[in-house]
Amino acid sequence: MLSYPRRQQYRRLSRAAAAAMASGTTLLLALVVASAGAVSAAGVMLALAVGLGLFARQWLSLARRSRVGARSENEVRRRLTELEREGWRLRHSLRWQGRGDIDSLAIAPTRVAFAIETKTRSYDDRHLERVRRQAAWLSRRRRRWLVRGALPVVCLVRARGVQQHGHFKTPGYDDAWEQEKAHIEAERLRLLYVAATRAREHLILPAVTGVLNAKGLLGELVHNLPLDDPRLVRRVAQDELTLPDVDHTPPTQVAEADIAVGVTEREQWLEQFTRLKRGAAVPRKIEIASSRERANGPLAAEVATFDAALVIGDGPPIPIGDAVHMVMERITMSDGHDLERIADDVCKEGAITGDLPDVIAMCRACLDSPSVRRAIELGSFWREVPFVVTHAANGDPPERAPLTNGRVDLVYRDGNELVVVDYKTDKDVQKDTAEQYALKHHGGQGDVYSQGLANATGMQVREVVFVYCKAGAEVRLRGGEVVR
Repeated sequence: MLSYPRRQQYRRLSRAAAAAMASGTTLLLALVVASAGAVSAAGVMLALAVGLGLFARQWLSLARRSRVGARSENEVRRRLTELEREGWRLRHSLRWQGRGDIDSLAIAPTRVAFAIETKTRSYDDRHLERVRRQAAWLSRRRRRWLVRGALPVVCLVRARGVQQHGHFKTPGYDDAWEQEKAHIEAERLRLLYVAATRAREHLILPAVTGVLNAKGLLGELVHNLPLDDPRLVRRVAQDELTLPDVDHTPPTQVAEADIAVGVTEREQWLEQFTRLKRGAAVPRKIEIASSRERANGPLAAEVATFDAALVIGDGPPIPIGDAVHMVMERITMSDGHDLERIADDVCKEGAITGDLPDVIAMCRACLDSPSVRRAIELGSFWREVPFVVTHAANGDPPERAPLTNGRVDLVYRDGNELVVVDYKTDKDVQKDTAEQYALKHHGGQGDVYSQGLANATGMQVREVVFVYCKAGAEVRLRGGEVVR
């Protein structure tokens, strides 16, 4: 499908061509009228021909601008196409309620979507607000595609020399940034002090530009020296300096054979370096083994440089399962007296206040499960334990082998063995079907948990317990079999 700037380019070119043809036709008529002796009429027609020519030139200039925008969108489309191999879905030139169209929509395998506004070099507040409205419209009107909403993105094709015309700032940003710059300057002066005081006997300052013209850190140091006290500071003129002797030993002659050996070694080194560089550029395959769908909450912040603005945007609400895991990570496990307060905070942060009763009920079910009570009774437990497992096979080097990383909800020590507890919020589980459901859907995940913790701790993992908090059931797996 043609992009909006490409269609705009063709419309402008057609108008420029029409105006140019009208200008040429009018000019020919002016010449005919002038040859017939009607000089005044010919003058009017000549002026009209010039005006139409200028009009055609203006439309041609606008068409060139549209062509630049079309090329930028084509470049973004070409780069986005590479994501399709990783399971992304792409849509381009989508119609919406506003002017123009939505340049691109990229939907990740995790069902998080990104509404992309393409700009060649510069952007301003209007473009930021436009893509924010597009993302909000998509989240409301395209729920079948975007189960978890859409995030706004402004894509700059030519990042070098980018021109940013205005930006969103959080309240109090200017005052805070002035204070931050003062802290940065104070830190630079402290580093200067540390560097100057490292000298054991003498500190030599090469003030080549002269004392009065010294600027920056050199100026800060020179202008604060006691120059009038000869006991502390001695000023040495350039004429007083003695240059060290230069070694005039003639260079050693190198044989042609030695040069050839050196060239061969360099070529071999370059070949090996190129091979290693290409291998390092190939991304490692990483699989996620975790009950959480999304690691971050709805707020996103990015600061690219010291001069950049803090951009804060709200994304889609967090899944209810993530809310349960966040609450279970923070509450007091022994009695859960702060369950309601922490659940309320998490649901407000994740924009799911309507699900607060369900979150509290599922967390209460987790606390009341036998495995969690056993962990509390023993007192030796850890929450949200990260792990990484390397799957090296077929002689592949470990540093290039696929990885599996994740987080274990709860681990506790029972004697010399570990027990893994994983909270599940699946809706399609009943007490009488929990065992079959765990074997079918979560057996592989349990094996990965056991392998990761065993490799990391050197201890044996006795079993993995899946707590289905909605069904009020828990299933114990050991070696891929259900333990009753």
